[in-house]
Amino acid sequence: MREFKTVGPTGSNARPRLHPVLMQ
Repeated sequence: MREFKTVGPTGSNARPRLHPVLMQ
């Protein structure tokens, strides 16, 4: 969850970039 907090408001857009495995 630390990654999500670092992303901030752009969590939706940064999620696939930081964790492409989760999106797959």
